[in-house]
Amino acid sequence: MKSLLVSLLMIFSSQSIANSNPCVEQTDEMGQKWAAKEGRSQAGGWIFFTGRGYGESREESYFLSEGQALKRLIQECRFVHKFAKFNERCDEELSGKVSSFVRVSVRDDNCKETSGSDEKKYQNPELNIQFVNYKKKIAAKLSSKYSSTKEKEIDSKIQKINNQLNQLVMQKRQGNINQTIKQKNQEIIDLKRQLFQSAKSCKSKTTCYDLAEKKISQGEYYPAAVYALDACERYGSGKACNLYGVIYRDNFHKVLKSKDGFKKGCNLKYAESCYNLGLLFFPGKTKEQGLNYLKLGCDLGYGLSCTKYVSRRYRDGKQIWKNKKIVKSLYSLMDKACLNHKDPKVCISASEKASNLVSMKNENKALEYAKYACLNLKSLAGCNRLSKVYYWPKFKNLKLMEKYGLMSCSPEYLEGCYDLASFYEYTLKDKIKQIKYLQMACDQNYGRACAGVGLFYDRKLDINNARIYYHKACIMKESRGCGFLAHLEKYHFKNLVASRNAYQMGCDLGGHQALENCAGIAMLNIEKHGFNNRDWNLIDQACHRDKRGMSRTVSGCFNRAIIEEKYKKNKKAAKIFYKDACELKWARVINEIACKKM
Repeated sequence: MKSLLVSLLMIFSSQSIANSNPCVEQTDEMGQKWAAKEGRSQAGGWIFFTGRGYGESREESYFLSEGQALKRLIQECRFVHKFAKFNERCDEELSGKVSSFVRVSVRDDNCKETSGSDEKKYQNPELNIQFVNYKKKIAAKLSSKYSSTKEKEIDSKIQKINNQLNQLVMQKRQGNINQTIKQKNQEIIDLKRQLFQSAKSCKSKTTCYDLAEKKISQGEYYPAAVYALDACERYGSGKACNLYGVIYRDNFHKVLKSKDGFKKGCNLKYAESCYNLGLLFFPGKTKEQGLNYLKLGCDLGYGLSCTKYVSRRYRDGKQIWKNKKIVKSLYSLMDKACLNHKDPKVCISASEKASNLVSMKNENKALEYAKYACLNLKSLAGCNRLSKVYYWPKFKNLKLMEKYGLMSCSPEYLEGCYDLASFYEYTLKDKIKQIKYLQMACDQNYGRACAGVGLFYDRKLDINNARIYYHKACIMKESRGCGFLAHLEKYHFKNLVASRNAYQMGCDLGGHQALENCAGIAMLNIEKHGFNNRDWNLIDQACHRDKRGMSRTVSGCFNRAIIEEKYKKNKKAAKIFYKDACELKWARVINEIACKKM
């Protein structure tokens, strides 16, 4: 087993890799870039462990990434619980090899069950065997990894201390720790410094950089930083300086060292370093410095630096947009970012920025950037953006909107299919085509589309099919699907246990949409045990109209109305919230009851 230091530092995300690998741009059902940070994350009662592999084939790459994710899980949960599972996975070909990302998830309470529990009772045999095979393969690689007996001895010491640390962690969980983990970690750091002095033996900046990336793919970030720094300082590689900064920013969380790396890269005219350095100066008194570095990154040819610079300047207030000279220069930067750099993400970003400047009448620019992303750069997301632009009053053209919506719909970009289905539903009122594209996206495991298919059947009163697709969406971690399923179980099938389970799954997903599922659980608690402030506060968060502003979710407002009517005896307030629940045309069962109560 590798050192605990490595496992504690596995929260790494490389921006340089992000720009070449679309996997790290993928979002989960909560809108989070799940592959952007390797290591551990937690939300709504779930723990997630990400792994990355780099191999000659997809099979080898996934074997390594899944093994790495399982290793991280076992370091916290002792063994792989029977309910642990892989949900997200993505791969991309890079320089003739395959890079893959996976994420394994387990509930927090299931992880706790592994501590001191009967391993046979809770173990996932298949995944545990997979991890054993992964360990054997890594051990075989390690046996030929070092060129000297001394290096093997050091690595053996590291593994020995790491085993001791694992024991200490288990003791700490049980509140019975007698030694300091900090001391053991320091011993590992000292040994690693000895082990990776061989970094100085790399003969060129390309060799050093390649070795740094290789170490990253293996989850060994300390030696990666050593190789990157060597390529940066000894060979003057701006790209390596940037990688060094990224490692210390995202993995070690040391701002000063990451700033030092970015600054060296920027001084070597590496545009992405200037961009990353500029972001470190926000917010606060150093904002102007940040703007200068973003401008420099833009001038050196990094498109995202241009759009970010415009965005930051726009935040300075409306007075900037009264200065025509400044406005002209900012649009010239966005032109440069999109039309010269030929990056569809930059063009889409530029289109969004331009469309936000309504007072300056920049819809033409927004259209131009979207067209370029779609037609010139052949971007599916660009065509989706262009389709939406053609719905604006100034350019409204339903034929073109449909044309580019169809172009954006692809197995590689299922969001385009979902948006196309929405176009057919709300604009053309074509139910046949609506369900066609929702079904297409759902069959490709796009959770939002499955919730949409369920809603389609729900509104047709085909309750059994609605139930099937809501359940499918919920399993895919689509919070709305869980909520819709819970409503059906509660109000149609009168199954409060199934309803609570569905609400709980949606609530555990976290995020704003999960709030109404949490409020659903709170309402079940109040109906069972009586009114209490803790559950009331959850429902209040899901639906309110006061000095905090207005927050409305279907079940939140419906439950709020019931409480106002039944427990607070405030019929006037109840009528307002029933109206809110009626107007939010999402959950049919609740809509019908709420509209009758108005």
